[in-house]
Amino acid sequence: MMQRKTFIAIIEGLDAQYKRDIAVAEVLSSVFTNTHASNFMPNNKFWKDSLFLTLAMLMDDHEDWIKYYCYSLDFGRKKRIIKDDIILSNAGELYDFLMKL
Repeated sequence: MMQRKTFIAIIEGLDAQYKRDIAVAEVLSSVFTNTHASNFMPNNKFWKDSLFLTLAMLMDDHEDWIKYYCYSLDFGRKKRIIKDDIILSNAGELYDFLMKL
């Protein structure tokens, strides 16, 4: 298992990079007005898939909760009850949830 502090730092780093990618794409789309900002988002699929695979292995996440938190819950910004009234609103709560599985 990974230490809680390390896990949180990694997830928060992914979120920060995603926010930065969006900001850069929006600036580029304001300069190149004939295309939508989403066309300027970098394709980070390969390194993200590798990182998610590594995190899943280290955290014994066999149900892809980490990906779910990042993508479906938008890093905790979208609130949904998961199991037994658990709401994953930050990386620390995700870590605690994974440790109970």
